[in-house]
Amino acid sequence: MNVSSKYNNMKEANIALAENGMTQASSQAKAILEYAYGEHYFECPDVPESVVLKSTQPISADKLAEAMGLQLKAEPNPATDWAVFNYTLADSNAEGVIKIMDSKGSFITSLSISGMQGQKVWDTRKLTAGVYFYTLNVSGFNKTGKIIISK
Repeated sequence: MNVSSKYNNMKEANIALAENGMTQASSQAKAILEYAYGEHYFECPDVPESVVLKSTQPISADKLAEAMGLQLKAEPNPATDWAVFNYTLADSNAEGVIKIMDSKGSFITSLSISGMQGQKVWDTRKLTAGVYFYTLNVSGFNKTGKIIISK
């Protein structure tokens, strides 16, 4: 018996064991087939027609940021002379930037923050009344919001 036929016989034996063997033997045969032959096994369970499968939807960037522990809130809202950004970061060593834009998308200012929790005061006395948007960017995550400045 040549090497090629031994190789094929071993592969056939492992395939039969993977598909028909008991739990441990079947798992070992699947591992051998994956390692030695590059064959991958995935047992997809049969789903009865009566089972309703639910679809998934992508998670929003804000929800993902919240799940990672990132929080940001501007108070008071509406503001007149100043606003305070209360924040919580996911990591005590994290550093972030709050960027503030007007309703046209023009950059107004940025505020650097660090530490796990804190506050940052924003002086709004020189701004015109209107809607402003803020975005906290930290560790690849963003948290956005809007604030109204009234005079």
